[in-house]
Amino acid sequence: MALVLRGVHGFTRAALDAVCEIPYGAVASYADVAVAARRPGANRAVGTACARTPISIILPAHRVVRSDGSIGEYGGHPERKRFLLDLEEEVLRRAGGHEGSASV
Repeated sequence: MALVLRGVHGFTRAALDAVCEIPYGAVASYADVAVAARRPGANRAVGTACARTPISIILPAHRVVRSDGSIGEYGGHPERKRFLLDLEEEVLRRAGGHEGSASV
């Protein structure tokens, strides 16, 4: 299902589109998303795009993590990000599969 993001253009749109490609239960780094959005090195801009989306549950910004594997922030509430990542992992575990990390 395609998301309609009115008023979101340019790199921000490309970054958010790349975030939507991260599979359920998987994570990708800010750097991975920047590369997928065709702007290698724009890691901070990816973080800004993720932080400013008003639909971060629908658009899975919680699946974007730091390059060192730490989860980073989530609107100032890293515990919410951890909860969502753990929830997806548990759902996949119960279903008998686990995605892990992914390239977008």
